[in-house]
Amino acid sequence: MSAIVKPGIRKLTVEDYYLLARQGSITPDERTELVDGQIVTMFPIGFSHSTVQTNLLRELYRQEDTSQFKVWPGGLRLSDTGERYPDISLILPSVTNQPTANDLFLLIEIADSSLAYDLTEKKKEYEAAGVKEYWVIDVRGKAAFAFRLENGRYSSSGAKNIGTLTVQAFPQVKIELTKIFG
Repeated sequence: MSAIVKPGIRKLTVEDYYLLARQGSITPDERTELVDGQIVTMFPIGFSHSTVQTNLLRELYRQEDTSQFKVWPGGLRLSDTGERYPDISLILPSVTNQPTANDLFLLIEIADSSLAYDLTEKKKEYEAAGVKEYWVIDVRGKAAFAFRLENGRYSSSGAKNIGTLTVQAFPQVKIELTKIFG
């Protein structure tokens, strides 16, 4: 009996992903991320998501200490075959290229239609990459989930509907939930 031969799978690198975008294979209006070498189309952003994001950015910029951290609303390279576009991150002020997990203090995803995905798939990926602190803001449930990396695993105190979120690396940075949900 002969051995079963399986076809090979080629995963894209971040550089391949950028090349596809430069060549127009991925258009600027498409919302995509590179996950384990595969291009994934992301959920559309609605009005409620944008409102919460605007309110959260306002609160973070108000408290930004550019000598300690920078508010970053851009992409994050997780590996050679992975790049995500979280809604907001707090990064080292010295970062001059695409941030990596080592450059992060906090990563925030705002979930409208993507809550289950953000609390499972993205959480596993960010945990494996070593993201120190990860928040998921649930637009529909008006709640926040905060995860902190301890011994390589995320711990959480569960959903929070009222009160304040505090950034672990910067205890002076406090986000009142009522201010972001309006």
